[in-house]
Amino acid sequence: ALSGVRFCTPRAVVDTALGPVVPTPGTVTLDATQATNFVRAASVAGDPAADRGRIERQQQVLAAVLDPALSGLGLLDLHRVAALRPAIGHTLTTDAADLDQVLALARSMRDLGAAGVTFTAVPTDPDPAGQGSVLRATDAATVFDALRTDAALPAAATGAARSPRPS
Repeated sequence: ALSGVRFCTPRAVVDTALGPVVPTPGTVTLDATQATNFVRAASVAGDPAADRGRIERQQQVLAAVLDPALSGLGLLDLHRVAALRPAIGHTLTTDAADLDQVLALARSMRDLGAAGVTFTAVPTDPDPAGQGSVLRATDAATVFDALRTDAALPAAATGAARSPRPS
């Protein structure tokens, strides 16, 4: 569905398993396979704790894809929407909304530019066992409440990953 995604990355992404995904910082254009590796890279030197680096990379790619999709007539281009439909249908998870409802929501956002989109992550702490992240349930609940009610995101949403609490 995508012919290439172009964005600027502030640092090189060299994963211990995938190797050099983006060997040097700067503006890059990635094909689908490269973009997939970029968002999946999980063991990158210099990444913040608790998967924050991977979350930031996912947000970079999503922003780069949203910009042309939301700008101008992107969502009104039926060929573009039709090309995205299979990819979206297999990767999108919703609460009781089917793909047609999701596409209707997307069309209703046609006046929203990518600059109007705020990215955040669910607040987590590093897992004490070193196995990823642990949800900060109370902080996460305030983020989800804000999203449901169209309220401003709480401070917990801006510091989604933080150092572990003393035990």
